Amino acid sequence: MMLKGLLGAEFRLPCRSTLCKLQDQMLEEVQARVLADLEAIAVQGYPTVTISTDLWQGPDSLHFQAIVCHYIDSSWSRQKRLLYLDRLKTSKSAESQVQRIRSVLSNRKILEEWLFAASSDCTASAKNVSSLLGVQTALCSAHICALEPRKQIFLQTRQEAGVQELRPHERASPEVVSFAESVRKRAKGFRYNETKRLELESVQKYVGGRTKRVVLDSAAKWSSSVSMFDTDFLLRTAYAEFAVRHPQRAEIPDDMSDFLVSRDMAGVLRPFQVCTDMLQAGRAPAAVTLPCLTALVANLRADTVLIATDTPGQLEALPAARLQPLAQELRQRLTENVALESRHIEEQRSLLLKCSFLDPRFRAMHFCTQSDKEATIQALYEEAARIPGFAHELEEENSDHGQPVSARDMFLQAMQGDKPVQNAKQRRKALREQLATYGHGANLALDTEPLHFWQEHADALKFLVPLARRYGAVPATTADAERVFSMAKHYFTDSRLSSDSVDKVMQISLNLPEQGLWQDGDIHSH
Repeated sequence: MMLKGLLGAEFRLPCRSTLCKLQDQMLEEVQARVLADLEAIAVQGYPTVTISTDLWQGPDSLHFQAIVCHYIDSSWSRQKRLLYLDRLKTSKSAESQVQRIRSVLSNRKILEEWLFAASSDCTASAKNVSSLLGVQTALCSAHICALEPRKQIFLQTRQEAGVQELRPHERASPEVVSFAESVRKRAKGFRYNETKRLELESVQKYVGGRTKRVVLDSAAKWSSSVSMFDTDFLLRTAYAEFAVRHPQRAEIPDDMSDFLVSRDMAGVLRPFQVCTDMLQAGRAPAAVTLPCLTALVANLRADTVLIATDTPGQLEALPAARLQPLAQELRQRLTENVALESRHIEEQRSLLLKCSFLDPRFRAMHFCTQSDKEATIQALYEEAARIPGFAHELEEENSDHGQPVSARDMFLQAMQGDKPVQNAKQRRKALREQLATYGHGANLALDTEPLHFWQEHADALKFLVPLARRYGAVPATTADAERVFSMAKHYFTDSRLSSDSVDKVMQISLNLPEQGLWQDGDIHSH
């Protein structure tokens, strides 16, 4: 009665059927908007849309699949739209995923011929999705970046004689893995033991430091290891200060001598964390992949390493030669082995080179050889020349619309017939000139939005526009599909909504532009 009085006599709470009807209407509007966008940019015979997929295993061991559509709309804005989020209901094989993708596309009236690429992680079943769909393979660059650090600091599951056990990876240093496990064990003790947690807080307050919570990393998000090692260093420096003031306290940990190792290990892993964060930026295109990985290798070979100081949030440069022995061992193995993961890059190297060249921030292609750049330009030239409608556009441009033509001229032109050879030469010459004009330009600043460049130069570089729209839509990672599960997690665990209702709610929430729930920003904003 009190609630009714507050809401007023005219207020009527809608019933469930009304809410469902409103939800379905909003969903139809959202889906119609996506379809209209795709139809507006569709070029018959030249697909420009990329989809990214990811799987998540629910508490009941069933897998959920998320399908996100990436494209550049007619106003030159990079768009990402959730197409599907629901239980897979079958095995997580590539065949099952492809069957579901095709079903979703059919229900949404999205033609398969609009698809150019499918982005996924590097697992075998996920990689096969693109080949079964008959589209270009695009692998998650952040996943590739994380493969080697994960092997170097985590125990790996190995099976021998039918028995599974955890042990260091074949390419990892057992001593480094053992140290990482000891830090992990200590973090668990301080995090889950109430006595140790209170003791840690008291020590931090006593030495005048800000109370900092222990961080525990996970293999699923390996970059949290950097925070774990940094925090371990900061907390143990507090204990070291406490030990100086009270050397008689027996409960102070005995192994205080190795706290610098945690600091240096975090410094060695920090370039991987920065690289992963940039690749996972909400709107980072695949064009940033090769430049990011090139910068990663350069950081691993640099003469200095950025390490944490006693002041939280501040870093300082430390000569690499002064790193602790275990940290030097980790750095050496990472430097030697990171190239071994390039097999995943090589599988899509041609795609990544094209993406980078068509991004005006990286068109100089300093990260590859001159022969690679020339081969990329030649491949794009041949691809552009095959785009349907390419010939028609140039013929319209070169025709003399509006010019007076005599009957005799028209008769003579009919006697000569068409000149397809001459027209083809004109088309290819114009395409060559546009590629040369674009390729000889200087790289734009990293804080430049590449799509603004293409919008401004769409007329001058008209034959390259379809290429820019196709390759600019390929995302660097599958992070958008992964974030969908994080956003919807409370629906899966805390509510009683059916999976179909979850799918509708998430599509409406994420696909309405005014909601702004997608994390946006390119490499310059992170």
